Amino acid sequence: MTKSYFSPTLGLVLATSALAFAPAPVFREPPKPKVPELLTTMQGTWVIGNGVSARGGRILRVRIRGNSWTYISITNGVEREGPKYEIVLDAKQNPPTLDLKSVARANRPAPPVGRVGPFALKGIVKVEGDSLTLCYVRCNDQNTARPKQFGENELMQGESGVTMTLQRFE
Repeated sequence: MTKSYFSPTLGLVLATSALAFAPAPVFREPPKPKVPELLTTMQGTWVIGNGVSARGGRILRVRIRGNSWTYISITNGVEREGPKYEIVLDAKQNPPTLDLKSVARANRPAPPVGRVGPFALKGIVKVEGDSLTLCYVRCNDQNTARPKQFGENELMQGESGVTMTLQRFE
């Protein structure tokens, strides 16, 4: 039989006293949610079509920052922000879906519950190099069917699907 030199009490005292000299735990920032890679490639300013409106010679652009889509018009060198939308992207779909929901403004009330608001868009998106292609339908409710493939003025259940191609500006 082997004789122990330490009693259980002495072992407990030594173990707890060692913890008193242990370093304090390091505070770590909680991980930030990952931005989908597709949304990251969409960031920046994009030119719509050839960049010039048929009405009045305005230059038309779209600025995407974070999950915000803002139309920009430039008339006589003066840049003005137009309508703003919240981007709702589902990159797991094939093709990826992109919805633009109107951002409430001070002079316009928020849409009723169940409606996505005036001039909201439901569509699909793809980014190839410096081109962003969006095929969408305008909708006012969540039941509006979205396009399933890219095409020129594709017809969807009586609604006109519009394909818009933008070129990276910056």
